Amino acid sequence: MVVKYLNYENLNIDEELKKIEQCERADLVLEPSNKKCLFILGMLFAKGKPIRILNKKGLDFTVTKKSFTLMPYVWSLLGRDSFPNKKYSNVKTEMEQRVENIKRLGVSIKEFQNNPKKKKIFLICPVRNATDEQRKWIEDFVVQKQKEGYTIHAPHLHTRQEDMFGGFAICTQNAEAVATSSEIDIYYDQSSTGSVFDLGVAYALHKPLKLLNEKEVTLDNNDFMDHIVSTWKYNRAYKLQDQHGKTYLSETPGKLGGNKRLKIYGRLDCPSANRWVLKGSYAANRVFFMDEKTAIAAGYRPCAVCMPEEYKKWKEKVKK
Repeated sequence: MVVKYLNYENLNIDEELKKIEQCERADLVLEPSNKKCLFILGMLFAKGKPIRILNKKGLDFTVTKKSFTLMPYVWSLLGRDSFPNKKYSNVKTEMEQRVENIKRLGVSIKEFQNNPKKKKIFLICPVRNATDEQRKWIEDFVVQKQKEGYTIHAPHLHTRQEDMFGGFAICTQNAEAVATSSEIDIYYDQSSTGSVFDLGVAYALHKPLKLLNEKEVTLDNNDFMDHIVSTWKYNRAYKLQDQHGKTYLSETPGKLGGNKRLKIYGRLDCPSANRWVLKGSYAANRVFFMDEKTAIAAGYRPCAVCMPEEYKKWKEKVKK
């Protein structure tokens, strides 16, 4: 399936994310100054989807300076099977030569896996156009959090800003840091385009968001990004286990509980599990699943107490 973005009006972000997760490629009109476009690009980037730019004739890809014009072009070339062609006749500009070189080395686009590490924060903040006052506040925040035992990834401090690929390397490094963070903190600058892209990545990876300068900004729910920040759905999410045993955030509560040490799943009203919960010795191993299929894929077996029929089928299957 190919998802198309010919314009960015009347977007339902959650519906777009579902489409993005299911699509094989996105064909889009690239609008580098459009925040809705940049947010969609961030979600596509996080999910490792190839893109095709439909309005290339109206854009300048000959420059080598990093931008949200050039970075998506590099991305589109890396994801295109027909680049380079057999005669290399579509390798003309300096940037196209660079991309051809790294494709030969096996570099490609990839999906970023949600793999949060405890007490790791990705800080979204203005970089290029930050004021001295903003920089001072952000630096003090980083120092304080490090004293509290957090690992901080602040792009202006920890992401190398020199980039021979128009910003593709920067976006890749930042997306990897977002994927491995347990929390996204934002010093929200309504004029920062880079922040919008990073927020799109974070949203696609279901990350919780903390607004650091809430008292200093006035959020307008009629503004696309202000509305996204003020209603960030993953701040009101449930922690569930996926089929690989990884934790992710869901807006919908899980339907089954589990014990990660014993690898057992069962009903939420299981008398045996709830008895241990009340004793306080179960909380550290308590996990939740959206459905039975996911629990089984994660290597769990049914509880003999609250799911006797399922347990009996499992037992018979094991004997075979």
